[in-house]
Amino acid sequence: MVKGKNVQHWVNGVKVLEYTRGSDEFMAGIAKSKFSKVEPVFGTVEKGRIQLQDHHGPVAFKNLKIRVI
Repeated sequence: MVKGKNVQHWVNGVKVLEYTRGSDEFMAGIAKSKFSKVEPVFGTVEKGRIQLQDHHGPVAFKNLKIRVI
C-alpha cells in the first residue's frame, strides 16, 4: 500500500515491511543492493510498471490484483 512516499508491504493480512521512499535509510539500502547497478532510478519513480521478482527458485504469480484504496 502506498500513500505519498510511505509504503507498506502486506502479505496475507500481515504487514511485513514499511518504509519511506527517498529517506536516508531507504536510499542507503538501495545503494547497497543489486538494483543500484541495474536500474539507477529504482525505488524513486512514483508511477510506472510493477516489478515482480524471484529469489533464484521456483516462483508463480496468480490472480494478482492491483487497486486504488
